[in-house]
Amino acid sequence: ENPTIEWTRQQFKLNTDLVYNLKGPIFLGLALDVNYSYVKSIDDISYLRGQDTHQFFTGLGFTFQYDTRDFIPNPTRGRNLTLRTLIRPQFLSGFDRTLINSTLTFNCYQRLWKGGLLAFDLYESYNSQETPWSLREALGSGGVRMRGYYAGRFVDNCMVSSQLELRQHIYSRFGCAAWFGVGAVFSDYGNLGKENFLPNFGVGLRVELKHNLNGRIDYGMGKTTGGFVFSIGEAF
Repeated sequence: ENPTIEWTRQQFKLNTDLVYNLKGPIFLGLALDVNYSYVKSIDDISYLRGQDTHQFFTGLGFTFQYDTRDFIPNPTRGRNLTLRTLIRPQFLSGFDRTLINSTLTFNCYQRLWKGGLLAFDLYESYNSQETPWSLREALGSGGVRMRGYYAGRFVDNCMVSSQLELRQHIYSRFGCAAWFGVGAVFSDYGNLGKENFLPNFGVGLRVELKHNLNGRIDYGMGKTTGGFVFSIGEAF
């Protein structure tokens, strides 16, 4: 909705879980999240809506996971469901109120034919209405979801995305992938409509660096955007 500006953010993030295997594929544990962000420069300070340029948060919470994947960096079968909830108390943060974050991740993998695999990813993240700029969701960050979107171009309180990817072994150590997905950022679920959703699709090359571990080069495209992603391991 707003014009494009340039800004520089410096950030330190620590995100870790300590989980216990209850039984079989079921895991339960504690979560810790530490985030310090600083706006070094910005073209238009009004984009921060009066919020501090330095922000620090500590989040504590729990994680539930059901995971039957055979190999996490490069799954070929199984399911993964992860629910994670964080509370960022006012007394552990430099903010004037307590905030909540809740995320859901669901993945599944199905072999189609020799060398062919269909992978599915669904992601949802909800943040409190008062969530400041440093904790908001951004499409395209991390090279995992909405690949090809410039991280920070679309930002808001909450995010939802889904993608379907076909992975095909070609010859020897080489393979390829093609995907299609949609995603949206929005202020709250009451304001989520079809106009919020943005398309995403692309193709990629896979090179097996060692057994079950790929290097990948992806080119993702979307609404008036496109870009390369270089990474180790599959996107999800």
